[in-house]
Amino acid sequence: MNSNTPAQAFSRENHIPIAVEMYIKDVEQMAESSGRDEVSREKLCRLIFYNGLRGAAQQWCSQLDPTIQRDWKLLKDAFLQRFSTQKEGGRNKGYLLDQIQALKQSNRAVTDYIKQAESFLARALINGITDSINQRIVISLLPRHGYAFEEVKDAVEKVYSYPSNNPSQD
Repeated sequence: MNSNTPAQAFSRENHIPIAVEMYIKDVEQMAESSGRDEVSREKLCRLIFYNGLRGAAQQWCSQLDPTIQRDWKLLKDAFLQRFSTQKEGGRNKGYLLDQIQALKQSNRAVTDYIKQAESFLARALINGITDSINQRIVISLLPRHGYAFEEVKDAVEKVYSYPSNNPSQD
């Protein structure tokens, strides 16, 4: 694997919703570990980001305004807005309906869709955390390359088991 490529390339087709945030996290962690100054890290983020895109995501990115392509924050925000399930509940519902339709039209094993449904539920649980600091802590406790609903549930329970993180115990 190229050192400037995230562990998993991002392609819009058949992606698990959580892949969007994990992809960005991988890109930023790789740039951060380079030890470069902030300006160089942002350039490196763009390079790593572009190198890891595939398919429809790569095509989408190539059609962006050059101003967005040259600014990591704008690029990241555009990517999250376009592909993230956090944008709206309707997109989550649309994703699930797409998966059900694909199940009806393919010979994929039901267990594949169960895994995708678990990832969908894991993302929904993370998105339901309204405190952004606690949400980031939960994400930081999870494995970098995909995780199951039970792992998210365990991480949420750990974070909220501390009295200072649980508003109901104040």
